[in-house]
Amino acid sequence: FISLFFSFHCFIDPFQVYNTESEESLKSNVDNRLYSSEQRDSPTSPSRWGRKRRKTSSPSSLSSSDYCEYELVGVLVHSGGARAGHYVSYVKERRPEMVGTPTYGKWIELNDADVRIFPATAEAIESEWFGGSFTASTSALFSSRIDLPKERLRSYSAYVLLYERKEPCCTVSISNRTSASSIPSSLLKAVENENKIFFQERDLFSSEYAYAVSKAVSHFVTYLESDKRDTREEDESMAVQVFNMFFDYCCNSYWRLSYESRQSQVFDMSVSALRALVRLSQAVRQQFFELIVECNYKVFYSMLTSPDDVCSAWWRLLGDALCCWLEDSDADRIPKSASKLPTEIIARTIAQIRMVDTSHEWCFFGALKCMSRLVFDSPSGAFCLISDGALQVVSDLISTDWAANVPLHSNFDVRSARHLTLRLFVALLKCTLKEPQAEKYLPPKIYSHSLVLQCLWMYTEYPNDRKLCELLEETLYLLEQTQTTFLEDAVKLVLNEIWVGIYKDSWPGIMKLFVAVCRKLDDSGVGGAFRYLAMLLDGCSGNNYLNEKNIPEGLISQAEELILRFQFNKARVYVKCFNEWQREVTPCMSEKEFEDIYARVRITSMEYNGPENESGPEVDDDEIEVFSEGLR
Repeated sequence: FISLFFSFHCFIDPFQVYNTESEESLKSNVDNRLYSSEQRDSPTSPSRWGRKRRKTSSPSSLSSSDYCEYELVGVLVHSGGARAGHYVSYVKERRPEMVGTPTYGKWIELNDADVRIFPATAEAIESEWFGGSFTASTSALFSSRIDLPKERLRSYSAYVLLYERKEPCCTVSISNRTSASSIPSSLLKAVENENKIFFQERDLFSSEYAYAVSKAVSHFVTYLESDKRDTREEDESMAVQVFNMFFDYCCNSYWRLSYESRQSQVFDMSVSALRALVRLSQAVRQQFFELIVECNYKVFYSMLTSPDDVCSAWWRLLGDALCCWLEDSDADRIPKSASKLPTEIIARTIAQIRMVDTSHEWCFFGALKCMSRLVFDSPSGAFCLISDGALQVVSDLISTDWAANVPLHSNFDVRSARHLTLRLFVALLKCTLKEPQAEKYLPPKIYSHSLVLQCLWMYTEYPNDRKLCELLEETLYLLEQTQTTFLEDAVKLVLNEIWVGIYKDSWPGIMKLFVAVCRKLDDSGVGGAFRYLAMLLDGCSGNNYLNEKNIPEGLISQAEELILRFQFNKARVYVKCFNEWQREVTPCMSEKEFEDIYARVRITSMEYNGPENESGPEVDDDEIEVFSEGLR
């Protein structure tokens, strides 16, 4: 096939059909079969594609001058999808002034500013121009139990071919037939079928047809939602058939159109109808899962290059199906044997997150939202994800800062994606603490230095985003609950980073984060929670990169706040840190400032234990003196 196609010769002339019938009779017969009445008004009336039908020449009128030999001299290769992509040009060097040079007669590849000689071998031509499928090697990103399809489609192929007429044209011998010869009936039937299929497919891609089909399915959904039905088994069977046809039409026809070719109202109607069918019928959900597996999960890979709205619609549809399946599974409404396919699909969804570097942001965001729905909408959803390794995948996602490595569109909200990623991570961590069975799926070390540094960066980068900061505080708190050495390792890492001067300007934000985490640990009954803060403050006290004057002031303000709240055990930690600092630098607080603080503490404690607050805790003067001795 390669040798035939790339002999680079073609003969340009309309397709000829000869039969024993007269030319006019045959023309009328074909017109009646293939063209509608509105297209038969004129022999040259334009079709819907904007081209004019050409009259067929009779054999007697053919001459050698109508036939010329053409040579392929240019190829335009397109890669990507219908909305975005890249073009590479290939030109055959044939300029007269280049005769005798090493490049004459060779193919030149022009890829933006890169120009090189293209080796026009059969293998190179097939690889770069033909498109089609290729055999891919198994990716190391996926576990061995996830079977990826080896046969995949290339995203690039020859889009435009440029031919140049060769001289002289008389070198091609044409035998002019003086009489019409018969054509086999099989060939005539094949031509008719081809044209029939062409017109059918043309209508499949029209907005009018999409609206009609979507409207019909929407009416059927309304019927299924009514309570007046008596034939539920028949309706289930009909729903499966309707879903099969409509899902096939959307995935293989309508959703493949460019964004400009699809009407948003019709597109939304088609998505709503599919989602309603999946939510209403258990049989439809099972059929949906089987369709995904039967196509070897190709729909997952097609989402990597699909338009944004199509990608979002697909993940919403899959999320509906999986959430309803989990709800049925929790209520024991489905047999255990029916859980295999959805479990495999959940594993594929997690694998899609691993492909963040090769997919566009909406595909990644859609998969992330689908996983989040499983966690927040179903009690068993988080456990299903954890058992398939989602905890480590999401942890790696936060650690690598995917938003910095993926090209993003201007309308993509990166902060919302970070919110969603952290919410999912927090929900999975909570599940591991609540579900005893989830502990066996817990990775040995789900955190890394990169995770800690990324959390610190987000906390100091978005100090006014309270929701994001609370998620980060919750993340560190749960990691310490899950793996008890986490916060100690985090403090050591921060001290090391501060020592080399990385976080010298972010010190207030880091302190705020660790104070919040220690408070959460202390409130939940974790003993010695504030020792991590003491480690951090004590380790930073002699650092040349920090403003040492701010350290005791911070300690005193924290200690004062805790003493005013009669939390003396926590205050001792701050006093101890202050004593360590005092050994190395000169105190910056005057005695009068100390006396003012001491007086406020004393007055507040007396008021708290007065007659009006008899229920308050008893305050020992020795406890107050702890703070006094430390400051002196």
